[in-house]
Amino acid sequence: MIENEVRIIFGNIKLIFPIEGIECKILKLGSKTWKPGKLRIQVILKNASIQTMEFEFLL
Repeated sequence: MIENEVRIIFGNIKLIFPIEGIECKILKLGSKTWKPGKLRIQVILKNASIQTMEFEFLL
């Protein structure tokens, strides 16, 4: 039997990880050279399910 219960209800949550980005390189279509930069991932959760997932490349 649970005597004490805490319920936490979240609405929309936006996760960005890692904030500073991950060091990597990207090869753009039509390009012959790799571009160094950072990759950051953004996920938006709505009612505990993934609504949107974005990959952002920072030069």
